[in-house]
Amino acid sequence: MTLVHDVQTAEDCLHDAFIDFATAVPGLRIHSNLRSYLISCVANRARDLLRKRAKSANVDLGLVELAANTDEPSSRLTTSEGAQQVFDALVQLPYEQREVFILHVQGDMTFQLIAEQVGASITRCKADIVYGIEKLRSF
Repeated sequence: MTLVHDVQTAEDCLHDAFIDFATAVPGLRIHSNLRSYLISCVANRARDLLRKRAKSANVDLGLVELAANTDEPSSRLTTSEGAQQVFDALVQLPYEQREVFILHVQGDMTFQLIAEQVGASITRCKADIVYGIEKLRSF
């Protein structure tokens, strides 16, 4: 959801990735851990979708409202507002920095896996994290 900024689109990417995974299982050989593989598949779907939308000039980067896992309304509102501020800041990062940041922080992927995933060097991925954090701090 952080990559595409839309709940429906994120669900579509996730659904498509799992359908592809389920149909490919009989001949599939995963050389890393399954969690990283699935995260990479969903990120690839999101990246492909954003490229298609950019080509057709129909990119919709609407903001997503988050709800916290709490029953207290004031706590939910505070958490939701804080999460919204983080998402607003992430939206302002260039896609490459945002993708590396999300794969590392939310996906808990190593820089080596991220580098392989995005087709960049480990040094470039580390630099994207540093620049991304600097930009996030400035917001």
